[in-house]
Amino acid sequence: MLFRWWRNRRRKQLAAEPFPEDWLRIVRQNCRHYALLDPTEQARLLRDTRWFVAEKDIQTSVDLTLTDQMRVTIGVHAALLGLGFPEPPFDRMISIIVRPESYVAKTSRNYGAGLEIVSDEDRIGEAWKHGPIVLSWEDIQQQCRDDPDGRNVILHEFAHYLDMLNGDVDGVPLMRSREQYEVWKEVTEQEYRRLVRQTERGRPTLIDPYGATSLIEFFAVVTECFFEEAVDLREEHPRLYEVFRLYYGQDPASRSESMN
Repeated sequence: MLFRWWRNRRRKQLAAEPFPEDWLRIVRQNCRHYALLDPTEQARLLRDTRWFVAEKDIQTSVDLTLTDQMRVTIGVHAALLGLGFPEPPFDRMISIIVRPESYVAKTSRNYGAGLEIVSDEDRIGEAWKHGPIVLSWEDIQQQCRDDPDGRNVILHEFAHYLDMLNGDVDGVPLMRSREQYEVWKEVTEQEYRRLVRQTERGRPTLIDPYGATSLIEFFAVVTECFFEEAVDLREEHPRLYEVFRLYYGQDPASRSESMN
């Protein structure tokens, strides 16, 4: 109770202060979505970015120096994900670790009957239920500044965090109602099976084939596509776009069209 009181008091103080001009330049440079928002949404995005940067334990690996560009770029994309929620959804996040580039991590798979295979896996990010989110700064820079290709490691890993908020990690985030949950399950499972079939047949897909790995990865990958290639997702997968629109409380396709 005392912590919440102190946090809310601090948030009011931060909200009353002007957003730093050098931070705003970073937002405009690294978050293409900012220009698509209306003034009210922009104000909410900057406010939530300010809160995120002030409250989160953002660290770097030993071979990288933490900068405002890193903190603000991560914070503004977290704020973007939460823009349609009544309150920022990342209050319980523990920490974020920024690495200079992609890295190799040990991964193990248990196949039963005592068979476990351990292998090395190249990663640009990861999220843990009771641990940090890890992100590759090289990939963040490339994805934020290049033309949209449907990929954004910040959105991907933070989507995994949203998936964890209901206690399960299953590609089904916390829903507002039973009806929304049932429609979500029907649509996403159908679209997931479709992606698996297309991937197995080697067909090109708008949705990253990595989403065919599991429903967990499907949710994170479609989240990237929902924000980064919204118009195409709505055109090719209208029902999938709609359930994500209702979940995130945002319509990025309409935003993009309004700028054209």
